[in-house]
Formats: sequence, structure tokens, C-alpha cells
Amino acid sequence: MQDEVKRLEQQIGRLLGRGDHLDAVEKREEAELWRARKIEELERELQQREAAEAELHEQLFKADERLLDLKFQKETFDLQYARLQKRITDLEQYKLASSRYSSVLLKNEEREAAEASAAAGQTAATLLGVGPGSRAGKDENSENKLRSKSSKSVVELEMLVESLKRVIEKQKTESDALKKQLGELESR
Repeated sequence: MQDEVKRLEQQIGRLLGRGDHLDAVEKREEAELWRARKIEELERELQQREAAEAELHEQLFKADERLLDLKFQKETFDLQYARLQKRITDLEQYKLASSRYSSVLLKNEEREAAEASAAAGQTAATLLGVGPGSRAGKDENSENKLRSKSSKSVVELEMLVESLKRVIEKQKTESDALKKQLGELESR
């Protein structure tokens, strides 16, 4: 192609060098040569533009493909976000319900422990002779002291129950012995 261009340039130069003395055939050859050169330039330009257009189409195709991938990812993330939001809401509701239930259980447990402690305190006070119904006639401060200790630990409460059981057994034994003595006195 380079050789062709050089040959055509030489012909143009030769033709231009003759000046105005060109005859009709030479003018026609000159016009043909100029037209051929112009066609070659236009064809080269067309090829370059077609190559650029093909490259732009390729880039557009890749951009469209990337856009489609990003849309798909966005939809996926939106669904995950909605699912996680629902899960968070569910967990918050569960936490709230659980804390309510725990507080109710805790209140019931505290109430039962207070009732058990109060009952145990009254029983212990009566058995030990420090309550209002006892024979010793001690003041009510002793009973209040026993009731104020309602926040005892489980181990302390278990120990109290065991000691109360021993006291009850001792009282039963003493009661049986007194009944026997009463029965003997009545039979005489």
C-alpha cells in the first residue's frame, strides 16, 4: 500500500509539473488519480471509524452486562436487607416478651420466697417462743427481724428448712411424751 501511495504521488507530481499544457486525457487521469487517492483516504477513515464503533459497541455491551449484574446484586441485597430487618424485629419482639416473662417469673419467685420466708419466720418464731402467739411474750421486733431477712440465699433457706424440720421432730417427740404423761395421769 505504501508503494502504491508513492507511485500515485509521483504521478501527481509529474502531472503537476507540466502545468497548463495538459491535454484532456491527462486531465482525466489526474482526476482519476485524485479520486482514487480520495477513495483510499475515505476507506481508511471508514475502517478506523468502524473499528472505533465496534470497540464502542463492545464497551457498551460490557457496561450493559455489568449494569445487569449490579441490578441483580441490588435486588439480592434488598431481599437480604428486608429479611434481616424482619429477623431483627422478630428478635426484638422475642426479647421484649422474654424480658416480660422473666420479670413475671422473677416477681412470682420473689413473692413465693417472701411468703415461704414469712411462713418459715412465723413458724420458727412461734416454735422458738419469740412470736406474738408464744408463751415467752417477747416483743414484735423479733418477728420483724426474721421477716426482714427474706432476701436470704437458697442455701440459707434450705438450712433453715432443715433446722425447722428438726425442731418439728423434737416438738412431736415432746408432744407424744406429754400425751403419754397426760394419759397416765388420767388413768389413775
